[in-house]
Amino acid sequence: MLLQMDGHEVRTCYSGPDALAVGAEFEPQMMLLDIVMPEMTGYEVARKVRAAPWGKKVVLVAITGWGQVEDRRKALEAGFDHHFAKPISMDVIKPLIAQCRADADG
Repeated sequence: MLLQMDGHEVRTCYSGPDALAVGAEFEPQMMLLDIVMPEMTGYEVARKVRAAPWGKKVVLVAITGWGQVEDRRKALEAGFDHHFAKPISMDVIKPLIAQCRADADG
């Protein structure tokens, strides 16, 4: 809701397969994914996104309750660009979005 209020086009999904289906249709610039989701883990979703033609340039952000060094390593190995432990503030997300937009524009 905060991203929408800030003027971003947002799609919300509640499972890994839904995130992949919506991602293939919407072709987002950025995906914010939890690691623990119904039907698939965020790691599995990240690997599938990276394997899809539309997912090569997507900025993948893990937002999870798992914040140990091993959790971060697993996220980066799965294809995530960033890993943040919950709770996360919009002050962390906004610079990522700005960088994503700058990369897309130039």
